[in-house]
Amino acid sequence: MIIILIFFLLNALYIRKLTLGENDIDTIHTYYNLGKVSKNLKKYNDALQYFEICLKNDEYLIQKNNRSDIYEKMSSVYKKIGNKEKELEFAQKQFDYILYGI
Repeated sequence: MIIILIFFLLNALYIRKLTLGENDIDTIHTYYNLGKVSKNLKKYNDALQYFEICLKNDEYLIQKNNRSDIYEKMSSVYKKIGNKEKELEFAQKQFDYILYGI
């Protein structure tokens, strides 16, 4: 079932990149979904790469209002791979964003 979901998301990403462009909000949201699925599949490096793409797109972050969520997910991925420094860095970013909007 999960393999089918990954296949579907990768196909959606391909089509969206071709039709909407690399920086379209729907394209970026597909990266976000791939990040969540990759995290659940314990493909942590893939998850981090997908989440990083989302963080580079300001329009996506503004419209979806999920910067805090991405920081939390990245912090938990770093925790899973044992990178305490990065885990705390992204937990702090999440905290700062929630508290101060930065």
